[in-house]
Amino acid sequence: HELGLERIGIPLDAATEELFNKIKGREALGPYTWQKHLESLKNAVKIFGQGNVMSNIILGLGETEEKAITTVQELADINVPAVLFAFTPIPGTKLKEKNQPDLSYYRRAQVARALILDKKARIENMRFTNGKLTDFGL
Repeated sequence: HELGLERIGIPLDAATEELFNKIKGREALGPYTWQKHLESLKNAVKIFGQGNVMSNIILGLGETEEKAITTVQELADINVPAVLFAFTPIPGTKLKEKNQPDLSYYRRAQVARALILDKKARIENMRFTNGKLTDFGL
């Protein structure tokens, strides 16, 4: 902060701790942990202030809509907006054969995120059927 850094992003990338461990944590032989990332996000808000810290979630790695939107809510509750990206397979990577998420899922998640960040809805009021968002709880 003293060096002129005003904003920071600390990417979770995955919507769940299990997926996080598979793509960048211990199962991927990475140095990262879910809990340390969440702790770092909370500390960053203390240092940089609300509105200056963000994280991202890649949708389509195997999470349910409910799990993804729950994580969006949990991040919003600590004043960290989540930026959502749709998974895109990249040749030459371990996930090159994985399919992109369904566009309708991505759009529902974007709407849920916007409603959460605008404080017009909360995960507790949303309805899900088999992990799929069916009611925004408005």
